[in-house]
Amino acid sequence: MHGNVCEWCRDEYDHSYYERSPVDDPPGPSGQSLRVVRGGCIESGPGECRSAHRSSYALEVRFAALGFRVALVQSGS
Repeated sequence: MHGNVCEWCRDEYDHSYYERSPVDDPPGPSGQSLRVVRGGCIESGPGECRSAHRSSYALEVRFAALGFRVALVQSGS
């Protein structure tokens, strides 16, 4: 699925956040106008088509190669 669409995340984006964040389970920055976009899309270069790639977009930006991942959490069984 890498390179299909960029994953639009709810997380707010701060370029230098991880330089000063807690090591374990950082909550993410707050008060930012940009949102995190992970991975790459058909319009991206090879280095961007991996899940660890992080970039950002403003909330009002819209383009066809931006999606979101639906996650299902299985209840305790």
